[in-house]
Amino acid sequence: MNLTPTLFLPLFFKFAKSNIPKQEGTKGDDVLSGSESFLTVADGVGGWAKQGVNPRNYPLKLVKVMKELFADSPAKYSKSPSELVRDAYPQVKHNGSTTLVLATIDNEESQLRLANLGDAGYVVLRRNSEGQFEIQLKSREKMHSFNFPFQLGVNQDGPDEMVEEGFEAKEGDLVLLASDGIFDNLFDAEIVRISNEFGEDLQKLAEVLAGRAKTLSEDKDFESPFAVNAMKNGYYNLGGKPDDISVIVAEVNRRGSGHRLVV
Repeated sequence: MNLTPTLFLPLFFKFAKSNIPKQEGTKGDDVLSGSESFLTVADGVGGWAKQGVNPRNYPLKLVKVMKELFADSPAKYSKSPSELVRDAYPQVKHNGSTTLVLATIDNEESQLRLANLGDAGYVVLRRNSEGQFEIQLKSREKMHSFNFPFQLGVNQDGPDEMVEEGFEAKEGDLVLLASDGIFDNLFDAEIVRISNEFGEDLQKLAEVLAGRAKTLSEDKDFESPFAVNAMKNGYYNLGGKPDDISVIVAEVNRRGSGHRLVV
């Protein structure tokens, strides 16, 4: 008989992801990766293409290095995803830059550790007493100016600019990590609505979130979150914002509590 209290059983992510490149037939500039205790979305800055640099190369290399470091020292980096970025950053020599969001599970403290730079971000949702998801935590953009996010890379911002916070993790929490292609086109209320409708099927949820953002990004009459923010900053920019659209949706599960890992 297993007498280990449920509270002390380790937490892990069950996750799914969806990516819709802005330009059909390409991989886009976003890179997504995940494991049972580490998730990340890196959004390569497209402006590098004007200098003959593939914008995907920098985030691809950065994510590869972060995955390798995390695999070697999961206990260390689970406590601070920003430290993971600090250690990975010097190893990436490619020209380019990226916005970035990460999430880890720190089982020692039963905490979600979340970090982001620029306009890639996260949302944490939890079911209320009526069984409906509500937003508990949302990242804050870090911008130099309108449509000019902080970014990690060559001659850009450094890892010390990462914003990190912890959040008490509970079984059943839903964690969304996404590029700005999601947040520029979906209001919080729409994210909550879709999560409540499709939250039992993570792959379906990821695909519907990305698909809805894609549809709205092409609607020239939509007063999108990006359009609202533009007008606040003195620009008229009605419509969605076409972009690469990437999202990871993860459910916090507890090992041995009746859940099975499905990736």
